[in-house]
Amino acid sequence: MFSEIITFMSKTVCITGNLGFIGNNMVKYYLDKGYKVVGIDKNDKVSTPHSIKYMTISEETLSWNYFPYICDINDSEQIRTILFSTRPDYTIHTAAGSAVDASILHPEQTLKDNALGTLSLLIQTKIYIDSL
Repeated sequence: MFSEIITFMSKTVCITGNLGFIGNNMVKYYLDKGYKVVGIDKNDKVSTPHSIKYMTISEETLSWNYFPYICDINDSEQIRTILFSTRPDYTIHTAAGSAVDASILHPEQTLKDNALGTLSLLIQTKIYIDSL
């Protein structure tokens, strides 16, 4: 019964860029603290989805408390759907294009992903918060 109360009371955190180095470590940190974690990542060539399996977290914890979504933060509709369906208490934004060579070769895409993606996430988060 006690574990059911803890599960009911647990907070949910949404982490963007959860398949990147920083986001992946944030996932582990919050799972270790007992949070439910919603991960959002577009899973591109710099993502590290394989690192999730190396976490020192039980399979049971991962299956019950970790909810990964493949989604580009520029996709406003999908971000809104994820926020409204998972109802996070907090959002931590670590998604960004960090490859220097890609930013030189494709500066417009880097601007879109880093600046406009952040703006999109902020707008959808505000819409979600205003609905509470």
